[in-house]
Amino acid sequence: MRLSPPRPDFELRIVPSAINAGAGQTIPITVYALRKDGFSGDIALALTGVPQTFALSGAVVPAGQDQVRLTLTLAERQEGRKVRGEEGRSALSPSQVLTFSPAGSTLPLGLEGRAIIGGREVVRQAIPADDMMQAFAYRHLVRAQGFTVTAIRRGATRTSVGILSELPVKIPLGGTARVRVTLPASKSYDKIQMDLSEPPEGITVRDVSSDAKGTDIVLQSDAAKTKPGLRGNLIVDVFGERTPPAIEGKPKPNRQRIPLGTLPAIPFEIVK
Repeated sequence: MRLSPPRPDFELRIVPSAINAGAGQTIPITVYALRKDGFSGDIALALTGVPQTFALSGAVVPAGQDQVRLTLTLAERQEGRKVRGEEGRSALSPSQVLTFSPAGSTLPLGLEGRAIIGGREVVRQAIPADDMMQAFAYRHLVRAQGFTVTAIRRGATRTSVGILSELPVKIPLGGTARVRVTLPASKSYDKIQMDLSEPPEGITVRDVSSDAKGTDIVLQSDAAKTKPGLRGNLIVDVFGERTPPAIEGKPKPNRQRIPLGTLPAIPFEIVK
C-alpha cells in the first residue's frame, strides 16, 4: 500500500514474445499498456536496437486505451539495393538499405514507448510476454526472456503490400472511407478479398476492387456501434479467390480461397 500524491506512469507488455517470419511478411502483434495513477495519454511505440529490416505500422497506443494491435513488417531481401517510397504512405521508410538474415537465424528485438507526463517525456521499455491460459479459464500475460524474430524461408502465398492512402484513415460516423494499397489485380486469382481481423465493433469492409495499379478497400462504420473520436488500428488479412480448371472425368472443383498475407496495420479514426 502506498500513500502519496499520484505518480502517473505506465508499463508495456508485448505479445507474442517470439515470431517466426520470412522476408516481406507482415505479422500482427499486440502491445498492452499498464497505466498507473490516472495517466491516459497517447504512447508512441518504436523498435530499438534493430536493423532497418523491420518496420512497425500503427505504432501508437491511443489515449485512454489499454492495448493496441499493430504490425511488424520484415522487408523484402534486397541485397544492398535501396528501396524508395513515398514518406508517410508506406509501411517502410524511404531510402532504406534493406537486408535480411539467412533462414534459421534468430534476431533479438526491442520496443519502447514514449509519452508526455507532467510536461516531460517518459520512456519505458516493453517487456516481452505471452498470453497464456490457466485452469481452462483465466488468462495471464506471462513474462518471457526476450522478444525475438526467427527468419524462415518465405512461402509462395505471402506478399508484401504498402498503404498508399493518407493515415490515419478518417471514417465518417455512419459513412465510408476508401483505402488504397499497392496490391494490383492478378491473373492468378479471380478476385482479391480482404477480411478484418478482430476489428472494433461497428467497422466492416463494404467493398474491395482491384485494377492494374492497386486495390481499393472501402471501410464502413455503423453509427449505432461506433462513436466519434474512436481510434485504433485495423488489421487486414488478404485472400485470393479462384476456381481451378475442371478436369474431364472428375467432379467440378470447389472454389479456392488462398491466404496471401496481412497488410501493414491501418490507423483509423471515427469522425463526425
